[in-house]
Amino acid sequence: MHGTLHELRGEALERRIDEVSRDFHLTAFLHRRAGTYSTGMLQRLQLARAVLTAPQLLLMDEPSSGLDLAARAELEDFIRRARADGTTLLVTTHVPSDIHLCDDYLLLDRGTITAAGPVTPDTVPDLMAAALRTRHA
Repeated sequence: MHGTLHELRGEALERRIDEVSRDFHLTAFLHRRAGTYSTGMLQRLQLARAVLTAPQLLLMDEPSSGLDLAARAELEDFIRRARADGTTLLVTTHVPSDIHLCDDYLLLDRGTITAAGPVTPDTVPDLMAAALRTRHA
């Protein structure tokens, strides 16, 4: 249904479903109802659905939530591919280590911007230290 809403139909839709389900290792599970999927599989299904129509902008809210280590590595690969393909990603996360996948970051604390800028090798340790200082202030 999602593909049809975005004018993907017939063979084009089937090809794209095959491609995306292969990318997210869901092919063997397509015959199952989504309600039987594990948390990690549901996350992968949501990601697959989100990219089915090859959007130019992809909003990702806590994409690594509920993923095991292997699925997190697949998510990182997906994000790198999407960026290489020219997709703009806006990612929200509570996991500081996810920031390394981004070009820029913005840190909010209770609705106030406390830090923002380009991601560098020092960004994650600096943000974690800043968060600790904020919480103990």
